[in-house]
Amino acid sequence: MKEWKIEGLTHSYGIKTLFDSISFSVQENQRIGLIGVNGTGKTTFLRIVAGEVQPDEGDVTKPGEFEIGYLSQKSELAAEKTVLEVVFDGDSPIVQAARHYEEVLKQLSENPMNEKVQRSFTEAEKRMNQEDAWNVSARAKAILNKLGLTDTEKKYQSYQGASRKGPL
Repeated sequence: MKEWKIEGLTHSYGIKTLFDSISFSVQENQRIGLIGVNGTGKTTFLRIVAGEVQPDEGDVTKPGEFEIGYLSQKSELAAEKTVLEVVFDGDSPIVQAARHYEEVLKQLSENPMNEKVQRSFTEAEKRMNQEDAWNVSARAKAILNKLGLTDTEKKYQSYQGASRKGPL
């Protein structure tokens, strides 16, 4: 069974110790929550396990194929990106294939007779098959649709600060 381990993790911010020699593990398919009042080190902890910050002491060990990431409290996304571009902003091969396919599909819809675009589309389809990425794009669009984000070409910035009373 795959396991993610935190061993002897200690970290301070200035003179304030955020956590001192904490250890635990999370096994495959387990779910955990991180709860605490503001200023207790939750974000710092997540940044450490994501590899963005080095702890004062301790180790974070994860199975090689696991990726650890977190969504920052403050958006660092480019405001001019569309909703779909934000979703496909990852670096994994499957996301890259899906992102490229969406870009080429848009080019093809704008210029269907262009032979270079047609060849690019054929290559993008081939890569989608190689990565088995067809479901990724459909799933992302279905989830966005369920969230009320039906116009995936709309700039994500237009949703910032939107009312939470109903669909965006």
